[in-house]
Amino acid sequence: MYKIRHMNILLIEDDHELALNLIETLELYCNGVFYANTTNAAKKLLQTKEIHIIFSDIHLHMENGLDFLQELQLQNLNIPIVIISGFDKKEYLFQAIHLNVVDYIVKPIHLDRLELALSKCEQVIKKIPNSHYKFNDDIIFDMAKKIVVHKNAKECELTAKEYAFLKICVDFPGHIITKEMIECYVFENETMGNAAFKNLIFRLRKKLGFNFIKTIPNLGYKIGD
Repeated sequence: MYKIRHMNILLIEDDHELALNLIETLELYCNGVFYANTTNAAKKLLQTKEIHIIFSDIHLHMENGLDFLQELQLQNLNIPIVIISGFDKKEYLFQAIHLNVVDYIVKPIHLDRLELALSKCEQVIKKIPNSHYKFNDDIIFDMAKKIVVHKNAKECELTAKEYAFLKICVDFPGHIITKEMIECYVFENETMGNAAFKNLIFRLRKKLGFNFIKTIPNLGYKIGD
């Protein structure tokens, strides 16, 4: 099964029963799903939650989903959008193209079609230069600026090697980061002594918190639990 475990999805849909079924399905693929049945509720979630992908119906109660998506485009949020609709009308498809929508899915939604849309979204996100990665509720990794931002808004600059280590953690979420991986991706295949590894991890722990990076005896390191 195709998965994007580190990403959150905002679902905008006014059909409650359909939304519940789609949320249950999307949760199999991603980190979390936030649900809104109106555009106002969607705006609040965008302001308070880390959203990576938007799935939105066109026909919302007393609202046009395309108008809302056009408003988002003007804000340059760089969030890939997937339209879900019960209508396969050319005028909607034409509007969607001009809104830079990543995909347009006609209901009922089949799993293979859903996975294709998620894959397209991930490819778009990878090309966004200011991508943010949320490690947890306290720390966000800004890969464009090469900094980490704490929940109190404190920013910490990263050295090239510190950035490279955190990038491995993003590329291999949930995995143990071994000495061999660090030598390959951080030290560019240069054989390093234990002091170099310990110094790198110590510096990162000072910036991120001493419980942020866990030591896995005889194996390597891991982010979080």
